[in-house]
Amino acid sequence: MDPLIAPTLVQLLAGAGLYLFFRRRSSRPDHPAVRRAALSAIFASLILYLAAVLAIPASGSAILGCLTLVILVHAPTISLLISREAATILPEEVEREAAVAGTWRVRRRLLFGSEPRRRRLWNRKRRRAQQASTDPILRLELMELSIGLGEFQEALFHAHALDELLPRGDLHAHVLQRTAYVLAERQQRLAAAQPVLHRIVRLYPVSEHRDEAERLIRLYEEAH
Repeated sequence: MDPLIAPTLVQLLAGAGLYLFFRRRSSRPDHPAVRRAALSAIFASLILYLAAVLAIPASGSAILGCLTLVILVHAPTISLLISREAATILPEEVEREAAVAGTWRVRRRLLFGSEPRRRRLWNRKRRRAQQASTDPILRLELMELSIGLGEFQEALFHAHALDELLPRGDLHAHVLQRTAYVLAERQQRLAAAQPVLHRIVRLYPVSEHRDEAERLIRLYEEAH
């Protein structure tokens, strides 16, 4: 068992250090090159560790126990990096999955419940967003929660981020509609909503949102 201690301890310290680094420095994993380099280094170190411990004369149960412990220590970092890679690598797939499964519609149920419960949920998801800034479903939840809680500036912030993240499609049209709703209906800034309303008409001429957009455009034009 003694020869296993040194390489195992090195792996455990490295795994814990990497996890703390990426958790505390949320901007680092958002860079694709950093994510991929870190994942490659972790997998390479696991392969080298496996080769090293198999060469050490020790019982199979001791080797298996140490290897399992090392993998468990590295697993949170691997999961964190892979989830961020998946969230940004194919936004079209994210859009398709959300549209087909109705995930974002189902998650709008989170708006039900008391205001204290929804505000706790909002604060929890805001903290998560610091670590997963490119997760469109999390951004969408935060946008809807912000609207429901009257946090309109934050709702517009998340809507703008989603406008940049999402490809054209139903989910993107929904985000534009909610943006126009906040500006025109909740903040009474009909003039500020005009560019968004015209984008809805131009990008989604046969969508369910076009009629409402055209109504608000006409209302503004009649007043001016």
